[in-house]
Amino acid sequence: QRRYVESLSSYARMFLGQMEKPDVESIEGLSNVDFRETTSMQGMFIGNEKITNIQTLIEYSRKYITPLKSSEKGLYLLLKGNFENCINTGIEFVSTNIDFKDCVRTFNSDVSSFIEFLKQFEYDSLKIQWIIEISRDSYKSEYKDIIMDLINSNFFAGIDLVSTENCIPNSEFVCFYEQANKLGLITKVHTGEQLGPDYIEQCIY
Repeated sequence: QRRYVESLSSYARMFLGQMEKPDVESIEGLSNVDFRETTSMQGMFIGNEKITNIQTLIEYSRKYITPLKSSEKGLYLLLKGNFENCINTGIEFVSTNIDFKDCVRTFNSDVSSFIEFLKQFEYDSLKIQWIIEISRDSYKSEYKDIIMDLINSNFFAGIDLVSTENCIPNSEFVCFYEQANKLGLITKVHTGEQLGPDYIEQCIY
């Protein structure tokens, strides 16, 4: 059962909790499933572009998504499309990561304007929880103040440290997590994919 659930897309897994459990004791005669094939990216397309691995997905994002997000209109269209899709599929709550760099490049680091922009996405049928996304591979020390201003703004629900671990040590981000914990915000970290258990332990402590 666990392997079957893991083979589903993250989108499909969102609906499992809404389904009633069938009143059965056993199911017989099912064919074997090749989980390696179902969990691959061989059949993934964005538009007409085939995505075969994580690297091509990152390259696609840099080529198309990042330039689109660099304008207020482009960022608006991306977010609006995502939220309307949630509403159309009956989702009532969504936790959304928003890259701090969107504030830097689209609103010239103006936190007030950035927050006012995000506030326009208010729906009666959808509750949105905003999480500040801090990407290790795009972080520079000059961004420290802007990230701290976002954390202290009383608008965002939490922070999330993402992307490759072999560029900047976790110690560079401790100040953000100390402040987020002090304010009672949600704190998330993506870790362990590249540098292993030591980095996981750093993130825990």
